[in-house]
Amino acid sequence: MTGQQYLEEHRLKPDSPTRRVVAKCCNSAMFLDFTKGHWLSMFRNRFPTGAPPLESFHPVAAALRMS
Repeated sequence: MTGQQYLEEHRLKPDSPTRRVVAKCCNSAMFLDFTKGHWLSMFRNRFPTGAPPLESFHPVAAALRMS
């Protein structure tokens, strides 16, 4: 993965389970993450044109249905 050095996480408190990740270079929100669960919110306009629809990004739900 490239560009990871530009990501910076922000939490309300050091032990907060929710983090917001922004790109340091342009202060743009990239995603929201709930670290104690299976929740990750991504911003669609951060993906290049032609990327699959976000509805196809359900790996955890798919894994739960298979077991």
